[in-house]
Amino acid sequence: MEEKTNFFEKFWYIFVILALVLVGVVAGLWFYNQKTLSRYNQTVVPTQETMTSEEDTQTATLDSQSDSDEVAYIEADLQNTDLSNLDKEMADIENEISNP
Repeated sequence: MEEKTNFFEKFWYIFVILALVLVGVVAGLWFYNQKTLSRYNQTVVPTQETMTSEEDTQTATLDSQSDSDEVAYIEADLQNTDLSNLDKEMADIENEISNP
């Protein structure tokens, strides 16, 4: 008499290989994610010590604007606001976007 074997007993090694491949893919994705996160965590965040006095004076000027919603006060605030160096950091921002 011939003994019948089921599919799992005959091809068990295929399931083992698939499980190993799946574990390898998950481990590779995890390591890639960790590398990417460490690269983004290395960006320098400006602290209070690294800020220049120019930035402090600009912030103080913006903080001293009126809180009124009168047209005359709004126009005066707009006239006193310095917008000449508004895009000063645009080159740095574009560089960060293009080179993550």
